[in-house]
Amino acid sequence: MNELEVKHVPFMGTDLMAAKDESGTIWAGVRWMCDGMGLSKGQRDRQITNINADSVISKGAANLRLPTAGGKQSVLCLKLDFVPLWLAKINITPAMQAETPELAERLEAYQLKAKDVLAAAFLPKSRRAGGPKPMTDYQQMMAEKWERDHALQEARIYIGMAKRYRGTNWEQVLNAYATKSLSGQFLVPLPAAGERLLSAEEIGAKLGISANMVGRLTNQHHLKTEQYGEWFHDKARYSDKQVPSFRYKECVVEKLREILKDDTNKED
Repeated sequence: MNELEVKHVPFMGTDLMAAKDESGTIWAGVRWMCDGMGLSKGQRDRQITNINADSVISKGAANLRLPTAGGKQSVLCLKLDFVPLWLAKINITPAMQAETPELAERLEAYQLKAKDVLAAAFLPKSRRAGGPKPMTDYQQMMAEKWERDHALQEARIYIGMAKRYRGTNWEQVLNAYATKSLSGQFLVPLPAAGERLLSAEEIGAKLGISANMVGRLTNQHHLKTEQYGEWFHDKARYSDKQVPSFRYKECVVEKLREILKDDTNKED
Protein backbone atom coordinates (compact mmCIF):
# COMPACT_ATOMS: atom_id res chain seq x y z
CA MET A 1 0.00 0.00 0.00
CA ASN A 2 2.80 2.37 -1.04
CA GLU A 3 0.88 4.78 -3.28
CA LEU A 4 -2.00 6.59 -1.59
CA GLU A 5 -4.17 9.36 -2.96
CA VAL A 6 -4.84 11.41 0.18
CA LYS A 7 -7.58 14.02 0.49
CA HIS A 8 -8.95 16.39 3.10
CA VAL A 9 -12.72 16.09 2.77
CA PRO A 10 -14.87 18.94 4.21
CA PHE A 11 -17.85 17.69 6.20
CA MET A 12 -20.04 19.56 8.70
CA GLY A 13 -17.47 22.28 9.36
CA THR A 14 -14.43 20.03 9.80
CA ASP A 15 -12.02 18.19 7.51
CA LEU A 16 -12.04 14.40 7.38
CA MET A 17 -8.94 12.56 6.16
CA ALA A 18 -9.40 9.90 3.50
CA ALA A 19 -7.12 7.98 1.18
CA LYS A 20 -7.50 5.73 -1.87
CA ASP A 21 -4.97 2.94 -2.40
CA GLU A 22 -3.70 1.39 -5.62
CA SER A 23 -6.54 -1.16 -5.68
CA GLY A 24 -9.17 1.62 -5.56
CA THR A 25 -10.15 0.96 -1.94
CA ILE A 26 -11.07 4.11 -0.01
CA TRP A 27 -9.95 4.41 3.61
CA ALA A 28 -11.21 6.81 6.30
CA GLY A 29 -8.96 8.14 9.07
CA VAL A 30 -10.60 7.19 12.37
CA ARG A 31 -9.11 9.99 14.49
CA TRP A 32 -10.43 12.70 12.14
CA MET A 33 -13.93 11.21 12.20
CA CYS A 34 -13.89 11.02 16.00
CA ASP A 35 -12.71 14.63 16.25
CA GLY A 36 -15.32 15.74 13.72
CA MET A 37 -18.12 14.12 15.72
CA GLY A 38 -16.94 15.95 18.82
CA LEU A 39 -15.63 13.00 20.82
CA SER A 40 -13.12 13.71 23.57
CA LYS A 41 -9.59 12.28 23.39
CA GLY A 42 -10.57 9.58 25.87
CA GLN A 43 -13.65 8.67 23.83
CA ARG A 44 -11.54 8.65 20.66
CA ASP A 45 -8.97 6.32 22.22
CA ARG A 46 -11.82 4.06 23.37
CA GLN A 47 -13.20 3.88 19.83
CA ILE A 48 -9.77 2.92 18.47
CA THR A 49 -9.54 0.16 21.09
CA ASN A 50 -13.05 -1.05 20.22
CA ILE A 51 -12.26 -1.21 16.50
CA ASN A 52 -9.11 -3.27 17.07
CA ALA A 53 -10.95 -5.60 19.46
CA ASP A 54 -14.04 -6.17 17.28
CA SER A 55 -13.74 -9.44 15.36
CA VAL A 56 -15.70 -8.09 12.37
CA ILE A 57 -14.75 -4.41 12.14
CA SER A 58 -11.05 -5.14 12.69
CA LYS A 59 -11.04 -7.02 9.37
CA GLY A 60 -11.56 -3.67 7.65
CA ALA A 61 -8.94 -1.78 9.67
CA ALA A 62 -5.30 -0.99 8.91
CA ASN A 63 -2.63 1.48 9.97
CA LEU A 64 -1.70 3.83 7.11
CA ARG A 65 0.86 6.61 7.00
CA LEU A 66 -1.07 9.85 6.59
CA PRO A 67 -0.07 13.50 6.98
CA THR A 68 -0.71 14.96 10.44
CA ALA A 69 0.26 18.16 12.21
CA GLY A 70 3.42 16.36 13.32
CA GLY A 71 4.29 15.02 9.86
CA LYS A 72 3.42 11.64 8.34
CA GLN A 73 2.38 9.15 10.99
CA SER A 74 0.90 5.68 11.11
CA VAL A 75 -2.78 6.10 12.00
CA LEU A 76 -5.74 3.75 12.20
CA CYS A 77 -8.00 3.77 9.13
CA LEU A 78 -11.14 1.88 8.13
CA LYS A 79 -12.19 0.67 4.72
CA LEU A 80 -15.13 2.79 3.65
CA ASP A 81 -17.56 -0.15 3.64
CA PHE A 82 -16.84 -0.75 7.34
CA VAL A 83 -17.43 2.85 8.44
CA PRO A 84 -21.25 2.60 8.80
CA LEU A 85 -20.94 -0.59 10.87
CA TRP A 86 -18.44 1.06 13.21
CA LEU A 87 -20.58 4.18 13.59
CA ALA A 88 -23.69 2.09 14.25
CA LYS A 89 -21.94 0.51 17.21
CA ILE A 90 -21.25 3.83 18.95
CA ASN A 91 -23.89 3.87 21.64
CA ILE A 92 -25.32 7.26 22.58
CA THR A 93 -27.07 6.90 25.94
CA PRO A 94 -30.12 8.92 26.99
CA ALA A 95 -27.90 10.76 29.47
CA MET A 96 -25.49 11.77 26.70
CA GLN A 97 -28.42 12.87 24.54
CA ALA A 98 -29.62 15.12 27.36
CA GLU A 99 -26.19 16.51 28.29
CA THR A 100 -24.60 16.74 24.81
CA PRO A 101 -27.42 16.74 22.23
CA GLU A 102 -25.07 18.15 19.57
CA LEU A 103 -22.94 14.98 19.83
CA ALA A 104 -25.97 12.76 19.22
CA GLU A 105 -27.01 14.90 16.24
CA ARG A 106 -23.54 14.82 14.69
CA LEU A 107 -23.28 11.05 15.19
CA GLU A 108 -26.59 10.55 13.37
CA ALA A 109 -25.39 12.76 10.52
CA TYR A 110 -22.14 10.81 10.28
CA GLN A 111 -24.04 7.50 10.28
CA LEU A 112 -26.26 8.66 7.41
CA LYS A 113 -23.93 10.77 5.26
CA ALA A 114 -20.20 10.40 6.02
CA LYS A 115 -19.62 7.34 3.85
CA ASP A 116 -21.27 8.91 0.80
CA VAL A 117 -19.38 12.19 1.27
CA LEU A 118 -16.02 10.40 1.46
CA ALA A 119 -16.83 8.24 -1.58
CA ALA A 120 -17.90 11.28 -3.62
CA ALA A 121 -14.56 12.99 -2.96
CA PHE A 122 -12.81 10.35 -5.07
CA LEU A 123 -15.24 10.37 -8.01
CA PRO A 124 -13.75 11.61 -11.30
CA LYS A 125 -14.39 15.33 -11.80
CA SER A 126 -16.56 14.52 -14.80
CA ARG A 127 -18.97 12.76 -12.45
CA ARG A 128 -19.46 15.87 -10.29
CA ALA A 129 -21.70 18.84 -10.92
CA GLY A 130 -20.04 21.28 -13.30
CA GLY A 131 -17.47 18.77 -14.62
CA PRO A 132 -16.10 19.90 -18.01
CA LYS A 133 -16.11 16.47 -19.68
CA PRO A 134 -19.32 14.48 -19.33
CA MET A 135 -19.04 10.72 -19.76
CA THR A 136 -20.14 8.96 -22.90
CA ASP A 137 -23.31 6.87 -22.80
CA TYR A 138 -21.19 3.71 -22.58
CA GLN A 139 -19.08 5.10 -19.75
CA GLN A 140 -22.23 6.17 -17.93
CA MET A 141 -23.77 2.72 -18.39
CA MET A 142 -20.64 0.97 -17.09
CA ALA A 143 -20.38 3.37 -14.13
CA GLU A 144 -24.00 2.71 -13.19
CA LYS A 145 -23.45 -1.05 -13.51
CA TRP A 146 -20.42 -0.79 -11.23
CA GLU A 147 -22.47 1.13 -8.66
CA ARG A 148 -25.26 -1.48 -8.76
CA ASP A 149 -22.80 -4.35 -8.42
CA HIS A 150 -21.01 -2.56 -5.59
CA ALA A 151 -24.29 -1.92 -3.76
CA LEU A 152 -25.30 -5.57 -4.15
CA GLN A 153 -21.95 -6.79 -2.85
CA GLU A 154 -22.11 -4.37 0.07
CA ALA A 155 -25.62 -5.55 0.96
CA ARG A 156 -24.47 -9.19 0.86
CA ILE A 157 -21.66 -8.37 3.29
CA TYR A 158 -24.08 -6.73 5.72
CA ILE A 159 -26.56 -9.62 5.48
CA GLY A 160 -23.79 -12.16 6.00
CA MET A 161 -22.59 -10.33 9.11
CA ALA A 162 -26.18 -10.02 10.39
CA LYS A 163 -26.45 -13.81 10.52
CA ARG A 164 -23.54 -13.87 12.97
CA TYR A 165 -25.44 -11.57 15.32
CA ARG A 166 -28.81 -13.34 15.08
CA GLY A 167 -31.14 -12.46 17.94
CA THR A 168 -29.34 -9.21 18.89
CA ASN A 169 -29.80 -5.53 18.05
CA TRP A 170 -26.85 -5.77 15.65
CA GLU A 171 -28.83 -8.12 13.41
CA GLN A 172 -31.38 -5.32 12.91
CA VAL A 173 -28.63 -2.69 12.45
CA LEU A 174 -26.84 -4.72 9.76
CA ASN A 175 -30.02 -5.62 7.91
CA ALA A 176 -31.02 -1.94 7.99
CA TYR A 177 -27.75 -0.95 6.31
CA ALA A 178 -28.23 -3.74 3.76
CA THR A 179 -31.54 -2.19 2.68
CA LYS A 180 -29.92 1.27 2.55
CA SER A 181 -27.16 -0.08 0.27
CA LEU A 182 -29.76 -1.37 -2.18
CA SER A 183 -32.41 1.36 -2.00
CA GLY A 184 -30.67 4.43 -0.62
CA GLN A 185 -32.88 4.52 2.46
CA PHE A 186 -33.46 2.53 5.62
CA LEU A 187 -36.37 0.24 4.72
CA VAL A 188 -35.66 -1.62 7.97
CA PRO A 189 -35.50 0.95 10.83
CA LEU A 190 -32.42 1.27 12.98
CA PRO A 191 -33.04 0.30 16.62
CA ALA A 192 -33.55 3.21 18.96
CA ALA A 193 -30.55 4.22 21.04
CA GLY A 194 -30.80 2.47 24.38
CA GLU A 195 -28.98 2.47 27.68
CA ARG A 196 -25.33 1.51 27.82
CA LEU A 197 -24.77 -2.17 28.51
CA LEU A 198 -22.14 -3.24 31.03
CA SER A 199 -19.70 -6.14 31.11
CA ALA A 200 -19.53 -8.63 33.97
CA GLU A 201 -16.32 -6.90 35.09
CA GLU A 202 -18.09 -3.53 35.29
CA ILE A 203 -21.04 -5.02 37.21
CA GLY A 204 -18.63 -6.77 39.58
CA ALA A 205 -16.75 -3.53 40.24
CA LYS A 206 -20.00 -1.85 41.30
CA LEU A 207 -20.75 -4.67 43.76
CA GLY A 208 -17.24 -5.50 44.95
CA ILE A 209 -17.33 -9.03 43.53
CA SER A 210 -15.54 -10.79 40.68
CA ALA A 211 -16.81 -11.09 37.11
CA ASN A 212 -16.97 -14.86 37.61
CA MET A 213 -19.22 -14.37 40.62
CA VAL A 214 -21.49 -12.12 38.51
CA GLY A 215 -21.74 -14.89 35.93
CA ARG A 216 -22.48 -17.57 38.51
CA LEU A 217 -25.18 -15.54 40.27
CA THR A 218 -26.94 -14.48 37.08
CA ASN A 219 -26.90 -18.09 35.85
CA GLN A 220 -28.19 -19.47 39.16
CA HIS A 221 -31.03 -16.95 39.31
CA HIS A 222 -31.85 -17.01 35.58
CA LEU A 223 -31.13 -13.31 35.07
CA LYS A 224 -29.64 -13.51 31.58
CA THR A 225 -32.85 -12.34 29.94
CA GLU A 226 -33.96 -9.31 27.91
CA GLN A 227 -35.06 -7.67 31.17
CA TYR A 228 -31.47 -7.52 32.38
CA GLY A 229 -29.39 -7.32 29.19
CA GLU A 230 -28.58 -8.77 25.76
CA TRP A 231 -26.54 -11.59 24.24
CA PHE A 232 -23.65 -10.81 21.88
CA HIS A 233 -21.00 -12.77 20.02
CA ASP A 234 -17.51 -11.60 20.99
CA LYS A 235 -14.03 -12.64 19.92
CA ALA A 236 -12.45 -15.09 22.37
CA ARG A 237 -9.53 -13.60 24.32
CA TYR A 238 -6.88 -16.01 23.01
CA SER A 239 -8.28 -17.07 19.62
CA ASP A 240 -10.43 -15.90 16.69
CA LYS A 241 -13.33 -18.07 17.84
CA GLN A 242 -16.70 -16.33 18.34
CA VAL A 243 -18.12 -16.94 21.82
CA PRO A 244 -21.50 -15.89 23.30
CA SER A 245 -21.25 -13.08 25.84
CA PHE A 246 -23.97 -11.43 27.93
CA ARG A 247 -23.94 -7.66 28.51
CA TYR A 248 -25.93 -6.33 31.45
CA LYS A 249 -28.31 -3.44 31.99
CA GLU A 250 -27.80 -1.19 35.01
CA CYS A 251 -30.92 -2.60 36.69
CA VAL A 252 -29.20 -5.94 37.29
CA VAL A 253 -26.94 -4.27 39.89
CA GLU A 254 -29.81 -3.73 42.33
CA LYS A 255 -31.12 -7.25 41.71
CA LEU A 256 -27.73 -8.78 42.45
CA ARG A 257 -27.36 -6.56 45.53
CA GLU A 258 -30.64 -8.02 46.85
CA ILE A 259 -29.44 -11.56 46.14
CA LEU A 260 -26.12 -10.96 47.90
CA LYS A 261 -27.93 -9.44 50.88
CA ASP A 262 -30.27 -12.46 51.12
CA ASP A 263 -27.32 -14.85 50.94
CA THR A 264 -25.58 -12.93 53.75
CA ASN A 265 -28.72 -13.05 55.92
CA LYS A 266 -29.02 -16.79 55.38
CA GLU A 267 -25.44 -17.29 56.53
CA ASP A 268 -26.18 -15.29 59.70
